[in-house]
Amino acid sequence: MAADANCPPSLATEALFAYGSLLMRWESPDTNQPLANFELATNLFKQLAASQTTNQLGALALSELGDCNLQLGAYAAATNAYGQVMASPFASAGLRNRAQVGLGRVLEKMAEQTSAENRSALMDQALRNYLDVLYADDEADPFWVKKAGLLALPLLTAKNADQADRFIDRMEALL
Repeated sequence: MAADANCPPSLATEALFAYGSLLMRWESPDTNQPLANFELATNLFKQLAASQTTNQLGALALSELGDCNLQLGAYAAATNAYGQVMASPFASAGLRNRAQVGLGRVLEKMAEQTSAENRSALMDQALRNYLDVLYADDEADPFWVKKAGLLALPLLTAKNADQADRFIDRMEALL
């Protein structure tokens, strides 16, 4: 559909986005490359993000790009994509929340692969991202607040039991 000259550009863009989303959910047909579909989706979302810089679809493509890069282990690329979403004037509050949770997840993955001295700092940064979503203004998306809370809880519990108790009280009040 996207290659059809008679296809309206907006429909072609939506079709490319849907195809990229579908690729992320399908298993790779190549058992030797289980993440091949994420690589294909990454290329599509890069194209979409570059061509849709002035609307929400471009910010959404960047978020999906971050998710793909997270799955591929390309953590620097994932943090870059999520950072662009968080800074985008076209991203909704929910999309910014999603990107911030994604950034926290990347930081946790990075912490797993580093020395003990750097691990603590990365885990603290991940926790700050989750808490920023949890304590965001009234525009925060309830789904992402819940997700941030669930991801923050084990980090808080490991760090400070008193703070975890206050956190649980906050989560009860919100949810």
